[in-house]
Amino acid sequence: MGKKITGTDLASLLSGATNIGILEDPVNLGGLPVVFRNLRPAEHQAISAEVQEEPEENYLEALMLSTISRALVEINGNSLRDISVVSVPDPKDPKREIGVELHAFLRSQVVATWSRETLAVAYRKVLDIFAQAEEKSKQGVTFYIPDETDDEKLRRLLTEAKETMGSLPVSLVEGILTEYGFRLGVGLDEVRDVDVRLKAIDQPKEEPKVQVPTGAPVYASIPQSPPEDEERMPPVAVSPVRQQPPPVPAPSSRYAEIQAAESSLGLEVPESQVDTGSSGASEVKPVLRVKPKEVLIDAGPQGGINPMFRPRRA
Repeated sequence: MGKKITGTDLASLLSGATNIGILEDPVNLGGLPVVFRNLRPAEHQAISAEVQEEPEENYLEALMLSTISRALVEINGNSLRDISVVSVPDPKDPKREIGVELHAFLRSQVVATWSRETLAVAYRKVLDIFAQAEEKSKQGVTFYIPDETDDEKLRRLLTEAKETMGSLPVSLVEGILTEYGFRLGVGLDEVRDVDVRLKAIDQPKEEPKVQVPTGAPVYASIPQSPPEDEERMPPVAVSPVRQQPPPVPAPSSRYAEIQAAESSLGLEVPESQVDTGSSGASEVKPVLRVKPKEVLIDAGPQGGINPMFRPRRA
């Protein structure tokens, strides 16, 4: 059974085993001396989680901000290596202070104020440090197993590409694959789904049947097109028809009787005194002309019924 040792003592013994593979590189960025370093696995995972929900138009900018803010370890001679949390006033209660992680503080207060061109240069330098750290980690190591074969390399690259595509927007992945002559594959289920939709579109829609009562005759109206001769005939000019004045109604039989009676009494009715009126009925306006030789004023009725006599009612 081995001896027992405290964690503090073991940490002091293993102090040289920490931060292996971490590489720092000073850069003069726009006249400002800064130092970048490569990142640890937990930091890469945190960056992927932060940018996963970002929209496509903001994805690249968010990726650069998250990576640079975590890669900064020194700004203008001020070391940030031993700082992990920054105390800032609480936005809800200014008298109270809250702790913010160092990378979040640097992102909002420092890196977010840089220009897009400066961000692109800094991000490219951080990627360069990643490549340098990988080459440096291989130094002093001898591999007895031969390098991977071509098929193993292809499988490894495809596996890494598949894992990377999971954290990128689909439209961005399609754009990158198109640049290299590739495209995303379509599953068998998707092909079947599209086939079913196309067949549904090709099938004609059934027209609703009209319910006709039994016993009732059904007449089909067939539109008749005009004959070709009628279609080709030139238009005929039609002159307006003159309207004839309405005929004057003839005197009624009643008018003839009255005229005969008045003639026997010595009354003459000229034609100009006959008023037909707007309704078409004849209306007689008699004119009395006395003949002194033939008419007696005081004489009684000669015979028949006096037309001026009206019996009194009891």
